[in-house]
Amino acid sequence: MKIEEAGQKVVLYNLFYEVVGHTSLGEPVVKPRQFHIEKLLEASSVCKKLLVGVTREGTMLRFAEGEVSFTPNEVALLKGLFDENSDRWDISSAEAVLSLDALFKGKKTKATKVDEA
Repeated sequence: MKIEEAGQKVVLYNLFYEVVGHTSLGEPVVKPRQFHIEKLLEASSVCKKLLVGVTREGTMLRFAEGEVSFTPNEVALLKGLFDENSDRWDISSAEAVLSLDALFKGKKTKATKVDEA
């Protein structure tokens, strides 16, 4: 599986964090997601791939456009995380979430590619 859009990378990267509470201002407090040892290598690999070309602006990360390819094991991990968090998305990420949903269902979209195996 391949993706290219920065918005898709943001959505996938956010899957690696869990909201554990909120600040007094209503901002979410997050912590890195824990993985079983069997999935740790895939999780680490996915994060490294998503962070290629990222720049830091203060405390914010700016994700770069550009193609990222994932192995079948990485896709399985991402699909599981994506499905578990289907109620987590707000309107600001709707386009990226919908394109990723189509991709995980095997449909091609403008900025995603499904590898023929």
